[in-house]
Amino acid sequence: MKKRYTIPYREMDHGDFDAEWPPHKGVSGWWYVTGYLTDQEQPKRLYSYQYTLLRARIYRVTVAVLQLAFTDFQTGQHFFKQRFSFQERRFFADENRIQFPPLADLQRYPEDISLTVETDAFSLNLNLDYGKGAFWHGDDGVLVMGEPNDPVQRTVYYSYTNMATA
Repeated sequence: MKKRYTIPYREMDHGDFDAEWPPHKGVSGWWYVTGYLTDQEQPKRLYSYQYTLLRARIYRVTVAVLQLAFTDFQTGQHFFKQRFSFQERRFFADENRIQFPPLADLQRYPEDISLTVETDAFSLNLNLDYGKGAFWHGDDGVLVMGEPNDPVQRTVYYSYTNMATA
């Protein structure tokens, strides 16, 4: 069985982008990747993809929700897969990898991020270039999501944008 990996949550004096990647103890977190692809053999053929993994702490229970989607704009086909897991039975993470076996594996490397998805309707094996790098949202990464003075309604948040996908 794989180790469940979490680190302490620190809103103020949070870590750098590398330190904020893994799940944090006692709080919710999410990872999502969306983008567009073209077919190398038919460059006008456009696709979109979505990977969202939410790890939510609700009443002391951890729930993992995985959502995967793929759209072919030429044919209009849209595929969607969603899975729930309670008590982190199917969710595994370490300082560089987030897995929801057997459906999805998100792994970061020094030069890029890889996303592997395997469903009954579609599969993806993508590499995402870091592009311009990450940036903090809000006030040095602290994003208010409700009452400004309530620490429970704030989060540490960053993004990589415009990542070239292969």
